[in-house]
Amino acid sequence: MTWWMTYSWVIKPVAVVVVCFLIGVLINRLIQRRIRQWSKSPNAIMMADVLSGVPIVMGVFVGISGAIELTILPPMVTKLAGQSIIVLGIGFGTWVLDRLVSVGLTNMMVSQRAMPSSSIMVNIAKIVVYSLGVMVALNSIGVSVAPIITALGIGGLAVALALKDTLSNLFSGIQLILSNQLRTGDYVKVGGDDGIIVDITWRNTSIQSLSGNLVIVPNAVLATATFTNYSLPLKEYACSIPIELPVQPDLQRLEGIITDEIATLATMYPHLITKRPPLVRLQSFTSAGISLTVVMTVVHYGVQSESRHLLIKALLARFEAEQVYIPLPVREIHHIHTPPDDDLLG
Repeated sequence: MTWWMTYSWVIKPVAVVVVCFLIGVLINRLIQRRIRQWSKSPNAIMMADVLSGVPIVMGVFVGISGAIELTILPPMVTKLAGQSIIVLGIGFGTWVLDRLVSVGLTNMMVSQRAMPSSSIMVNIAKIVVYSLGVMVALNSIGVSVAPIITALGIGGLAVALALKDTLSNLFSGIQLILSNQLRTGDYVKVGGDDGIIVDITWRNTSIQSLSGNLVIVPNAVLATATFTNYSLPLKEYACSIPIELPVQPDLQRLEGIITDEIATLATMYPHLITKRPPLVRLQSFTSAGISLTVVMTVVHYGVQSESRHLLIKALLARFEAEQVYIPLPVREIHHIHTPPDDDLLG
């Protein structure tokens, strides 16, 4: 037993840490198993991923705290070690809360469309969580946070004046998001630029055009500009295609040909064209015959060009098979013969 008396001051703290670690591993496995057996929904899987490893780290913290209590150390060292464990624990708890809030907020915005999914909302949530974590950590070690908050409030006035444009962009972005006027994935047109909104950050909104270019628009400019959101209130877009044909003896047959081709394309390309019944409307008489407009519904504004291309190709092939004549533009040139100058003088 001499060796136990000699090394017990080391063995006991290490044993406590190891036991608490093993308990944390066991609890972690039980929690993961229970959550995944309880539900297969994305929310449950997300919760399991966020909480993965948390009991293990908590077990290590508890074990280290117990080891400090069992170890004979100078009072100052014991106090400093205890405060360090508390600060590290608060920091770890803040990190876990940040993961829960960030992942939960993103999942809620994407799945339920409660608000647009954008990095500005997640970043604001992160700032709030970590700010609270810092204040709790400072308060736990005896540092008063009231003077710090007062100093930040006074200094915030100077910062607000210096960063007037930046804060304008920040609050404009928040206003656009909370008003639900813009969402990531929406197809918008701002001035002469149009494209899909990729992200709304604290400073600007990124719009990716169909050519692949990225258009950066400051939030303050976007909040005061006139823009068109082709994804609201519905993401589907009614695409119009004008057609000019000679007068047909059976207009009902012509309308059936067009609607049949659009229905076929909707089955072949569901990612482009919806199965909503198209509209065929006669517009006017022209010099070549009649003018009509075909209105088909595409999944969103950005695919109208490709959808129009497919429809025109399909109609050309079907018109040729059904012997529907398509008038071609005809230009008549009248050549007036002018005699040579010698004949006029002679």
